[in-house]
Amino acid sequence: MLIKAISFDFWNTLYYDHQIEYNRHNKRVNHLKEALLRNGYDGELDVEGSFKFCWEHFEKIWKNDSRTLNSRELLVAGCDWLGVTLPENDINCISKYFGEVLLEHPPVLFEGVKETIPELAKHFKLGITSDTAYTSGRVLRKLLEKDGMLKYFSAFTFSDEIAHSKPHVIAFQSTLKQLGVKPDETIHVGDNEDTDIKGALEAGMKAIMFKGAYERDISFTQADYTANDWGELKRILLHL
Repeated sequence: MLIKAISFDFWNTLYYDHQIEYNRHNKRVNHLKEALLRNGYDGELDVEGSFKFCWEHFEKIWKNDSRTLNSRELLVAGCDWLGVTLPENDINCISKYFGEVLLEHPPVLFEGVKETIPELAKHFKLGITSDTAYTSGRVLRKLLEKDGMLKYFSAFTFSDEIAHSKPHVIAFQSTLKQLGVKPDETIHVGDNEDTDIKGALEAGMKAIMFKGAYERDISFTQADYTANDWGELKRILLHL
């Protein structure tokens, strides 16, 4: 079957976040500390520990239930762990800040993305199928627009907007429906074997393992193809 569409993961596929995320983490920690102090709580509270708990809580639900927690849910879980209660207005403002701080310290596009995506858009329909955490799909769209990338994509599936995360078939079906293509007419590109590759294959799509970021050892994959960088990825996609 001729490939008519490409679905891309966002994190560690289109954008790379190594080291930069620590700037956002520190901003979030300090922002929460300031709010706790304003509300009369002890400055010695283990705020760092609350974030560690939140990520462990996030990963458990993500892996077991194929659902991702958003910034508000993560903030509330962290406050519960700390044994504190913040006013509703503070919860709303802090959770919004937790998501939008990404625009102050954004991840960066992989080398080759800015040149390759416009060319691919001439030949294929393009979509994004991505899980989210503190940063919502709404904010990720803002980043894509700022970087001049948004206009090339005609489908956006973010886990915070559909109440399901990869590898759940609903995540991939959402992108397929928006693109107006069949599974066997579509290939998904991602960096995670369990969510991107297995999920895409189970949805009836082809898959490319992108190995351009990294921290994770990828010694085995069920993907149809592997690409070590965007140059190699471009060659694969244009010769499908």
